[in-house]
Amino acid sequence: MKHFLFAFALMLGMTSIVRPADDNNPFRKVKEGDWVIFTMTMERGTIKSVGDSKTTVTAKTDKEVTISTVITLDGQKSLPREERIDLTKPYDPIWLLGLKDYSGVKLEKGEETQEKVKLGTKQFECTLLKSKTTSGIYTTHNKLWTSKDAPLGGMVKLEVLGERGAPANTWLELKGSGSK
Repeated sequence: MKHFLFAFALMLGMTSIVRPADDNNPFRKVKEGDWVIFTMTMERGTIKSVGDSKTTVTAKTDKEVTISTVITLDGQKSLPREERIDLTKPYDPIWLLGLKDYSGVKLEKGEETQEKVKLGTKQFECTLLKSKTTSGIYTTHNKLWTSKDAPLGGMVKLEVLGERGAPANTWLELKGSGSK
């Protein structure tokens, strides 16, 4: 369960990582009702769960955007997790990793490269950001593909690989987006 919560928190923030802090915040262009959905696969040892993760803009002012994320795995929905994005502050990828409530988590950014990712019939020009997170004895190796052409923060694909007595891995891929 802790892996699920850690991956959930990591994934929430990663929907928001797109550009360095000195660029414009991509959430300034969203509107209330915009949403994005990802296919999601989680493996813990020999147990595999599949489902999706949907993030929706629930409120927006000139200074703040509120998003709500619900994960459905094997037909079971999580409670909505709300996150506020401060539009008055620089776009800070570290803060947006969703780890601000997890003070014991250490993040190490790795290399950043350019890569093309094809999902269905759409191809994205992506920035691939590799990182490593450590919390106590638990370590994950992460790969995040983002594109300025992807909706609601720019995440196209995410891979979180870790081990906690058994392999504990999570994968997400952009499935769709829209507005109410």
